[in-house]
Amino acid sequence: MRLLAGVALTAAFLGSACIDRMRDGFDGGGDSEDLSSKAGPKPDLSRASDLAPPSDLAVPDMAVPRDLAVPRDLAVPPDVAPPLDLTPIDLDGGTIVFLSSAQSNGALGGISGADAICQRLAGQANLPGTYKAWLSDGSSKPSTSFTRSSAPYHLLDGTVVATSTTQLLSGTLLAGILVDEHGQQLPDSEVWTGTSTSGSGTGSNCSNWSSGANAAKATVGLASATTYKWTSVYLQFCDRGNVRLYCFQQ
Repeated sequence: MRLLAGVALTAAFLGSACIDRMRDGFDGGGDSEDLSSKAGPKPDLSRASDLAPPSDLAVPDMAVPRDLAVPRDLAVPPDVAPPLDLTPIDLDGGTIVFLSSAQSNGALGGISGADAICQRLAGQANLPGTYKAWLSDGSSKPSTSFTRSSAPYHLLDGTVVATSTTQLLSGTLLAGILVDEHGQQLPDSEVWTGTSTSGSGTGSNCSNWSSGANAAKATVGLASATTYKWTSVYLQFCDRGNVRLYCFQQ
């Protein structure tokens, strides 16, 4: 019994010593290593700015920049604006002259048919007045069928072709007749006339403007010319289908 009591006292003593040893380790005493010294400085969590992302990671301003607005130079330029309405037209009391936009062979339906073509084109362009074609046949010629005028003959762009009927019949024009009934510039063209510079017939007129046959011929002029060639440059076969007319307001 004495032996068992001694063992119990020894175990109690050793247990108490172990507990004291362990307590000293947790309290920082003895040879225990301070692990907190290796962890580095603790961040100050009281400062929110320390946790904010760096400035270069901030979300950029996604507002649409002003320079993405539609530039002014994309506006419709003035040169594509709708053409001006030529009606009513004021040419200081002058007489309108135009080169027909329509083309035809020599079968015009006579002078009356050619006059009707000029009148129809003028009406489609809303031009005022009565119009006749500069044509001659065996019985009619501009020198006697046209209304004589002391006022200037104008193209629709305002260009003066002749100052009066007298100059018109002189053989020399001030400008070629290259503008059509809509005021549009046309390329140089052959023009049916059958007429000399004096406004008289040449005798070559596609059988009085009734034939479109290759065997028939007629006098033609050149629309760009200002000399005698404007009305009588050479003979052309009457089957040629791209020839125009001179149309004169009366």
